[in-house]
Amino acid sequence: MGNKLVTKKLLTKTNSPPRWAERFVSSKVACIVEESILDPEAKTLTTYTKNVTFTKLMAVEEKCVYSVHPTNKEWILCKKHSWVTSGVFGFARAIERFGVERYKLNSAKALKGLQMVLEKLYIPERPPLPLSLPVPQMS
Repeated sequence: MGNKLVTKKLLTKTNSPPRWAERFVSSKVACIVEESILDPEAKTLTTYTKNVTFTKLMAVEEKCVYSVHPTNKEWILCKKHSWVTSGVFGFARAIERFGVERYKLNSAKALKGLQMVLEKLYIPERPPLPLSLPVPQMS
């Protein structure tokens, strides 16, 4: 991969499944693989994230590319793409819709948390501003 720094992590996530999903899953812990590629030449950080447990019920994949904003070098641009799929015969569409809605909620929370951390790091004298979040776009 040339001069790129590549990391791979196995993460665990706890998120109570909805009542309807309890018959399909036996655990509240999901394993997630995250691969990050830092490219200093292109000045990008790309992350790929996907669940490796419960994939027959629902697979969620996400790709984020962080780069310097083209019009303001002080800003970071994040292009996020995500996919939700299900292999449950007869219920796949309903499960995918549920996954998309939960993904949107969790993305909004994660963005708000990231902004709060960045504000504390880079603007410690100012309290965090109220946040108006854009709705994530699904690919």
